[in-house]
Amino acid sequence: MKIYRLRHDPAYQWVTTINDEEFQKFNQVFDEYHGKNMGIFWDPPKLKIVDDDENKPKSDFPGFLPDFPIFSRRAKELLKNIVAPFGEFLPFISDFGEYYGFNVQRCIDALDEAKSVVKRFRDGRIMQIEQHAFYPHLVRNEVIFTIPQGGNIYVTDIFVSKVEEHGLTGLDLREVWHSD
Repeated sequence: MKIYRLRHDPAYQWVTTINDEEFQKFNQVFDEYHGKNMGIFWDPPKLKIVDDDENKPKSDFPGFLPDFPIFSRRAKELLKNIVAPFGEFLPFISDFGEYYGFNVQRCIDALDEAKSVVKRFRDGRIMQIEQHAFYPHLVRNEVIFTIPQGGNIYVTDIFVSKVEEHGLTGLDLREVWHSD
């Protein structure tokens, strides 16, 4: 089994809300309900392509926020069966396609801190994970998840194989751990 950090590939377009007011509205709900059921409070924000990225290629996963991935309609349809049990899809409004944010609701305390290499703040909290080690029995049946020690989103080889199988674009999937 392999674990990857889910990140947007900067070679592809980034998106943002159409104005600061839309972002503030989004951010208020995001800050309070991220990782919980956000859907009942969701008012779909309108997106635009970041000005500097207009000439970059579109993708199935445009960049937005590191801990709130956006899926194209195609990516959502192809991956919903494997990711839906771990979070919720939330629609955005755009003039350039149908997109959904994915609120990862699966947070598991699966990081083996004793075997990981971490930098800590003076108070003992983790500042950065330089080398990951996970408890294999805790991640065995996962597809997409977060950990309490940081804001990264992690995916397993189940997710990566589906992305590759369908030729979905826009992700920079870096392996951070394997069970062998």
